[in-house]
Amino acid sequence: MAVMKTTREVKGVGLAIPRPDGPEKVTGQVQYVADIKPKGMLHAKLLRSPHAHARIVKIDTSRAKTLPGVRAILTARDIPELKRKAPTRAHAVLAIDRVVFAGQPVAAIAADDLAIAEEAMDLIDVEYEVLPAAVDPLKSMQVGAPPVADAGTEADTSEALAHSGVAVARSEPTAPAKAVNIAQQAKLARGDVARGFA
Repeated sequence: MAVMKTTREVKGVGLAIPRPDGPEKVTGQVQYVADIKPKGMLHAKLLRSPHAHARIVKIDTSRAKTLPGVRAILTARDIPELKRKAPTRAHAVLAIDRVVFAGQPVAAIAADDLAIAEEAMDLIDVEYEVLPAAVDPLKSMQVGAPPVADAGTEADTSEALAHSGVAVARSEPTAPAKAVNIAQQAKLARGDVARGFA
C-alpha cells in the first residue's frame, strides 16, 4: 500500500481547509434568503397543472380568496392581455384556456406568508378536460397526432423547407440531461408594483 508523504512544497493536499463561514453556519447565525422578511412582503405560489395537455373547463378561486391573509389570486381571465402578448400558449405566464405541458401554471396566489399561500393553493378547484398529449417525438409527427403547438401548419413547414438553402434530416438518440445549479441566487426588490409593471 502506498503511503503519501506531505512535504513543505505540497500545501493543502490531505489537510483540512478552514471555512470562513463555517462557525456562522453551524451556530445558526448565517442569514438565508428564507430569513429575510421585510415588512409588507408578500409570498407567491403558482398552482400548476398535473396534466400534459388539457382544456381548462373552470377555475374556482372563491374558497381560496376568503382565506385570511390572501391578498390576490390571478388566473388568465384576470389578465386578458396574456392572449395578445404571449407568442404561444406555452409562453403564457398563466395557462389561457388550455394547458400544454405538465406543470404549467394556471393560477398565481399572493399571501402574507408562504403557509397561507400554500393553503390557498389547496383550496383552488380546477376542472380539466384531459386531452391527448404529444409525448413521443416520432409519434407526434404522424397524421392525426395531438398538436404540439398552435401556430403553423405542415404546409408552412413544407414551404419553408422547399425555400431553404440547406435542410438536414436525421435522428440522433440522446440521454436525458440533468442540470443542477450549484450557484443559487436570490434577489429581493422593494418598490411600487403598479408602477414597476405598468
